[in-house]
Amino acid sequence: MLDRVESLGLPNVRTLKSDCFGIPDAFRSDISFSSLCPPMNCPEGLRTMERLSERRCVYVSSANRETGIEGRIWSALGKDYTYAGYDTMHP
Repeated sequence: MLDRVESLGLPNVRTLKSDCFGIPDAFRSDISFSSLCPPMNCPEGLRTMERLSERRCVYVSSANRETGIEGRIWSALGKDYTYAGYDTMHP
């Protein structure tokens, strides 16, 4: 997905492939975007995302209460991620 964005050559868009804990503290952006990202499965991750964004955060997650196909995909990739820790009422 990042390659597709980069191929558009938009001058005001930077992509960064990282979870929230690997981004340098000095990094800032107008918009932070996270989509179906289980490594950010905690309030600390959300707070980090908020801190790094100057204006807005976009957080996209599954609406299911139970782990669906996303969990099976992560398992097939050898990762033990669930969406059980997401708190849609944060903070």
